Amino acid sequence: MHIAKHIMYSVLCFFLYSALQAQTTIQGKVVDAAHQKPIVGANVLLLEKNTKIILQFAITDTAGSFNISDTSMGRNDSLLVEITALHFQQQVVPVNYFQMHKAFALQPVDAELPPVTVKNRFPFIIQNNDTLTYRIKDFQQKDDRTIGDVIKKLPGMEVNANGKIFYNGKAITNFYIDGDNLLDDRYNVATNNIAADMVEKLQVIEHDEPIKVLQKNKLSNRVSLNVALKDKAKIKPIQQAEIGAGYRNIYDLKFSRLNLSNRNKAIQTFAANNSGNNISTDIVAHNNFSWINDINDVNTYFLLDQNYVTPPLEERRYLLNNGMMLNTNHLWKTKNNIQIRCNGYYWNQQQTQQYTNASAYFLRADTIQYITNQYNVVNTAGQWLNLQWVNNNQKFYASDQLFLSGEQNTIQTQLSINKIASAQLLQQNNFSLTNRLYVIKPMLKKGIIEFTAIQTYRQKPESLQLNPAVQDSIFPVNGSSVYNALQTIKNPSFLSYQTLLYRLTGRHILQSFQLTAAGFWQQLNSAIAIMPYNNMPFVYDSSVNQIHWNQYQFFGSYQVNWIRNRYSVSFSLPFNYQILQFKNSIVYTSDTLNRNLYFNPYAQFTLKVGQEGDVKLSLRNNTQSAQLSDLFPGIIIRNYFTLQNNTIPFGEKQQQSISVQFNNKRSIKILFYHVGIDYSRQENNFIVNTTLLQNFQKVSHLPYVNTIRQFQMNAGISQYIFPIKTTLSLSGSWQNGNWLQLVNDSLNAYQNHSWQVKLTAYKKLKQAWAFDYTCNLNGSISKGLAALSAYRLSQFSWQQNGSIHCFILKKTDCTVKAESYFFHNNNSADTHSLFLDFIIQKNVVALKAQLSLAVYNLLNNANFGVYSVNGNMLANSFYALRQRMLLLKVTFGL
Repeated sequence: MHIAKHIMYSVLCFFLYSALQAQTTIQGKVVDAAHQKPIVGANVLLLEKNTKIILQFAITDTAGSFNISDTSMGRNDSLLVEITALHFQQQVVPVNYFQMHKAFALQPVDAELPPVTVKNRFPFIIQNNDTLTYRIKDFQQKDDRTIGDVIKKLPGMEVNANGKIFYNGKAITNFYIDGDNLLDDRYNVATNNIAADMVEKLQVIEHDEPIKVLQKNKLSNRVSLNVALKDKAKIKPIQQAEIGAGYRNIYDLKFSRLNLSNRNKAIQTFAANNSGNNISTDIVAHNNFSWINDINDVNTYFLLDQNYVTPPLEERRYLLNNGMMLNTNHLWKTKNNIQIRCNGYYWNQQQTQQYTNASAYFLRADTIQYITNQYNVVNTAGQWLNLQWVNNNQKFYASDQLFLSGEQNTIQTQLSINKIASAQLLQQNNFSLTNRLYVIKPMLKKGIIEFTAIQTYRQKPESLQLNPAVQDSIFPVNGSSVYNALQTIKNPSFLSYQTLLYRLTGRHILQSFQLTAAGFWQQLNSAIAIMPYNNMPFVYDSSVNQIHWNQYQFFGSYQVNWIRNRYSVSFSLPFNYQILQFKNSIVYTSDTLNRNLYFNPYAQFTLKVGQEGDVKLSLRNNTQSAQLSDLFPGIIIRNYFTLQNNTIPFGEKQQQSISVQFNNKRSIKILFYHVGIDYSRQENNFIVNTTLLQNFQKVSHLPYVNTIRQFQMNAGISQYIFPIKTTLSLSGSWQNGNWLQLVNDSLNAYQNHSWQVKLTAYKKLKQAWAFDYTCNLNGSISKGLAALSAYRLSQFSWQQNGSIHCFILKKTDCTVKAESYFFHNNNSADTHSLFLDFIIQKNVVALKAQLSLAVYNLLNNANFGVYSVNGNMLANSFYALRQRMLLLKVTFGL
């Protein structure tokens, strides 16, 4: 905690120091020398005299005036002011000029200005209204193969482990290729397959509104990316193959075909490997179709699981896999401006996992421990098909989407818990079919009407078999202490959603009125079959669920947006009248009805700060009823370690939150920074009751008013440092949370403090060398309150990733990568792991191919250990890793 305080104090002092430095300001006016009239829109640049680096800039207003402030003004003898305007001669004067003259006259030019080519050896970005443009060649390094490799190194950008892209702290919504949305939110297939040297520039579009009918309203808060391609990428399809083989029958294959013409676009890939590359990386859904989540659609998660947590480690280190994937994406444009899109994939993968977990639960008068060993064989397959038809023009918008998806999991587990051996077989199948119709049409002079209709059908059968079961104290069997258990679940559902929205636009006020009707029908049929070794099988009575769940919702909403030049105010007052019908023929003899009227107001105030920044204040109240997955009274075996049922008929969650977010950038200096503060308070009418037994735990929901409070701060800064030619990013966050925990009939209050700091650096060392470095510091403290004030658990982790790239040899690149992981807690010994990789690549011009030889896990680490803290629980986990791997690969065009 002391480390966190010192870091936060240092960051705070840095910002205060930067803000309080004495600034020098110059003011002036630019006029037409011929008519002495002010020149509007003239560009005024503050330059270093020797390097010509741009330090600050301004644009003259309607009076021809400008104002520039900068902390470097004290060196007036080394600074220049450059003034340019269309149809006027460019002028450059020393800063001292404006200390004697308040106005500057530009000479008009009658003839057209000759074309001018500006050469700059430093990277730069261009801001044009809501679009920020990066010139890719300014930031690309020789080892950057795909556009995804370059995006990671751009100032203001961040890419997480799943490939999700963030701009100045905010996740992007759409990923366009030359203005076309080919992939929706599954854009990894583009970032992993479009070559970096095929891209001219990357554009960040703030307030992105792809629907042309709505663009004049300017209400969107979305941030999107557009990849602008070079002409050579559009001429003909680009086909590429990667073939790799290695020691111990390792193989890695990939074939891709990209057609990126203006009229049609397509990306097709085939991949197969057993080298630790997750075959499903290209098909990750980053936004998960937020238009479905907003309407409380069916819970897409399974009720059962294998009780396995992935390690905080690069996936290639521990993924022991064998799989294949076929992925196809097409976009066609017709002459009448209609787009037709088809996205689909099929994949399957088998992986093995070897995992050991030692967990300790610290109670008032006791400590309960569990030691678990797992060996898992996981077989997963998935299918996805998306068909969309879009008509998008200035006077009309219509879209119809059909989604078809499937997922099949079979997980076989050999395990022991507290030295009791067992086996678990988990089988899951998820099928869903969704159709979405969306129509927008302008009405009268200033009105717009929108209609949306969504229908979703989903089936999620599951089964879990334990041989033998370890919960003998829950399922008593006469004459036998050893038996098998089979949990079965069927959970079909159907959703129908229709909404009508009318927008009324004005000069400064935009209003919308919405009416929605939705119906949600769901069933949950589950039971546990007990199969004693010496007796007849039977169904355990307290495990049977035969639930019919009907949910009817009627929404209404009024929203108003008041927009001015420097600020805007948004206010929404939605109401939701909800009828829940719950019937369980096993427990209740008649239907249980619940009627509620919810008001969930939302307000946001936005103030523009300077030329490129804004501050947003958001306030929200949100009340939700529990879903069927929270309400089943019959016992369900979630996995070999957890049993769950719930004894309350209806649960409710009410949350209030307030947040302040400041985002700013200085495009000239390639500087981005943001600061945010969030506070939330959630009140539930139930509490999770956990009973820890000898070999397992039982979880249930009990009626109790439970309040959870959380406070969070986050900040980040990213800049390209011109003198050292380095992209440097620093971000951090701090969270504080309070909650109640009911364990073994003991109600206790806990508080958790956690913090994270991340530093990244990317640097070119002339033309022969480059390096990148990432450092992650994480810490948390969990402590008891009141009677448990002496209780305290803490942990600290330090992760470092770095690589050095050498381009000394002709057409040969060498890379050395290192990863270091350090974990510390106050109850166990420290753990430290170091990984080294070596990669050498050579371009063979005669063969038009690239050869690469990679050695992964050079130190041949066999396992990896990590600590985790949650409330009163401390866990030590150990994972088996992939052995040292040698992989030879050839990449060539087809």
